[in-house]
Amino acid sequence: MTNSKRPDLTIMAFLNQYEHYLVDVRGLARNSCGLHMRVVCTLLEACFTSGNVIWNALRFEQIAAFLTKEFRRLPNHWTQRAWLMAVRGLIRYLETEGCIPNGWREALPKRINWKQASLPRSLSLSSPGKLCLSSSAKSDESTFTHSILQNLTHTTHSVW
Repeated sequence: MTNSKRPDLTIMAFLNQYEHYLVDVRGLARNSCGLHMRVVCTLLEACFTSGNVIWNALRFEQIAAFLTKEFRRLPNHWTQRAWLMAVRGLIRYLETEGCIPNGWREALPKRINWKQASLPRSLSLSSPGKLCLSSSAKSDESTFTHSILQNLTHTTHSVW
């Protein structure tokens, strides 16, 4: 799959080939495959504006710049994680096929920074208050739990 074998490789031709790999070799489900294909298509279109894939023209800095730009555009932690996973999968594939030098995958972060904490999306305004009322301060552990719930209640009211 190197350029000497396929000098006329277009983005669409590569995407068809990569989709077969994702389904047949990696066994990805339809939704997962769709996500990977969207990410890879966006990446390839950003790196190869002519529409022709030339692997020896691809630079690691392009991949890093692409991820940085997309992470700014998509601030959700879980979306960033999925995009990083898709790009890491593509890099792994390209390394094994000999299209890019080995070591690019190790240069990418294994994961993005984790959030310290996040509130459940289904949390209503009254939920933390109800939890606080139901907890009693009979032990040190419940006192600790009660103080956490009070902080959560204050946080949720100030956020909403």
